[in-house]
Amino acid sequence: MSAVADYMASWKALLKASDEKTTQVMADHYVGLQSALKDAIAKCVEDVAAVQAKGETPTLGLLHKLATYRSFETQAAEQYAEYGKWAQTAIEGVKVASGKAGAMAASEAVGKGGLEVGVSEEDVQAAAAAVFNEAAATQAAASTSGGPLGELLNQGYGLMQQTIAQKLIDGIALGKSPMEVGAEASDSLGVGLDRILTIARTEMNGAYRDSTMASYRASDVVESYVRMSARDELVCEGCLAADGDQFDCDIDPDDHPNCRCTVVPVLRGETLDDLGLSDSRSWFDEQPESVQRGIMGPGRLALYQQENDGLGRQMLWDRMVSRTVHPDWGPNLKLTSIADLKEGLGGLPVDGLPTPDHPLGVNAMPHYPGSMWTPADELGKSAQELADFIATDEGAKAFVQAVDAALGIGPSLNQDAPSIRNPTRATTA
Repeated sequence: MSAVADYMASWKALLKASDEKTTQVMADHYVGLQSALKDAIAKCVEDVAAVQAKGETPTLGLLHKLATYRSFETQAAEQYAEYGKWAQTAIEGVKVASGKAGAMAASEAVGKGGLEVGVSEEDVQAAAAAVFNEAAATQAAASTSGGPLGELLNQGYGLMQQTIAQKLIDGIALGKSPMEVGAEASDSLGVGLDRILTIARTEMNGAYRDSTMASYRASDVVESYVRMSARDELVCEGCLAADGDQFDCDIDPDDHPNCRCTVVPVLRGETLDDLGLSDSRSWFDEQPESVQRGIMGPGRLALYQQENDGLGRQMLWDRMVSRTVHPDWGPNLKLTSIADLKEGLGGLPVDGLPTPDHPLGVNAMPHYPGSMWTPADELGKSAQELADFIATDEGAKAFVQAVDAALGIGPSLNQDAPSIRNPTRATTA
């Protein structure tokens, strides 16, 4: 693996660790909201069950007439608003930290890569400085331009309320015990948290990618970039299928909610082989079948396993991902449906022009099949390698400290070796 690819893989591992830390802290804070509302839900269950016992059919209209439910709605709105205010501040702080990290990572990558491919040290230093200044300015403008963050957080509350109301009505109507209905309705409080965690992850990784891309464009030594997926048991199959695709720097990376992909620069005079990245399909084939099923799902995995020859599997693999436009998140990648796969549809067009099957088009360079990649070590980093990276890289250390500050957890900003461990519940009580 080249020095640039290895360096960006270290940042990918650090982003994953920061995502896990952010998820833990935000979930810990959410526990207070759940605890405060469980008693109110239990009272609603009792009243709905009493209505059912009188021979009346529970409906949404009837539910909203109950004093206990109206009290629950008021309490839930207050609790969620309080949590949402804290969450928005935390997410915005993590987003700013991620944007700055993207600029620092790209600047260092340009420096390392430029020297590696024979660019003069003077030109490399000038390019790295221009990269950081351009990306920092772009990121700063993005962080202060507002956006739909608050609106997206509020949508989580509405979805949570609708889910809880339906659980109350359906559970009683199906004859479930009040304890069962109360437990199911209480579990539905997690719908709001799921929405918030999706927003946090998407904003953090999006800010990092946007700033990195601005950096690449400001450099005259980065000619294109290669998409790199998370490559773990939680990776999106669409992203894994697009892993290794090469794009011109003028093309923004497609993503989707919860996307954790990063982008590796291809410098002037470099080829994909020079990066030394292993191909994602080979990585997938090496995983246990239980992991493969979790990533791809049983239906897609069955289709994949039916392809006995390497070429057939590669062609199906390339069609696992398609492109669409999300109303909130914009152009993004999605898994191709099983029905479309059976019809031979799916995949990303390589010429950037709309086609009947792909009316949105995509400006991608030709996809390079796995057989053309140079085998290399896996992209994963051990806990010790990640700790060493944080301790020795000033940008990584600053990122960890900034994320901790945004989330309101230790260590202090002047500590030399920040911890990457997830905080305990006591930390955020």
